[in-house]
Amino acid sequence: MNNSSSAGAKGNPTRSEAALDKLCELVGCGDKRIELSSAKEVLSLLGLPEISQSEQSERLEVEIKVVT
Repeated sequence: MNNSSSAGAKGNPTRSEAALDKLCELVGCGDKRIELSSAKEVLSLLGLPEISQSEQSERLEVEIKVVT
């Protein structure tokens, strides 16, 4: 990854840089279980909005599109 930003260059990556690194790792992985685990890590790095208990759903669907 290109660490041209000041935060990344100092060895303290931003949340978005860390998420991008995790996405790069996910793209190179062929195991769907690891991809799901990585997707959850990406979401945790980016942060999820607070929702009330009545708004929570039983499952969370995540779609990650990689544009090259």
